[in-house]
Amino acid sequence: MGAGISLSTSNKYDDDDGDGRPGLGDIPESCISRLLMNLDPPEICQLARVNRTFHRASSADFVWESKLPQSYKFLATKVFGQDNIIASMTKKDIYTNYVYPIASMLAPRKFGWINAADKFVCSCHPSPST
Repeated sequence: MGAGISLSTSNKYDDDDGDGRPGLGDIPESCISRLLMNLDPPEICQLARVNRTFHRASSADFVWESKLPQSYKFLATKVFGQDNIIASMTKKDIYTNYVYPIASMLAPRKFGWINAADKFVCSCHPSPST
């Protein structure tokens, strides 16, 4: 009974091209997350664009916690000022706010950060509110 329902809800973004062969979407999310732990943040961001499974895996807290310094809780409390704000943030959010936020002169409502280790600049563009 449940199998028929799950089969009927597949969509075009499930990485299944219909030929029955395994694809990238068949790799367990936990395996992808373990792989991403060993990569640098720019590489994680690039692989997050592969498909939805990679995107979900790249958002795992333990992936980003491995990129934070051991004292990140103390430092984040000093930066953000309140413990309850930190508790409500994902590790990815803490990372993006912790690693040297900079103002961008290219466009309003656009921001970026510099990774001090390799001088990588990453920018984010928030979606326009409607």
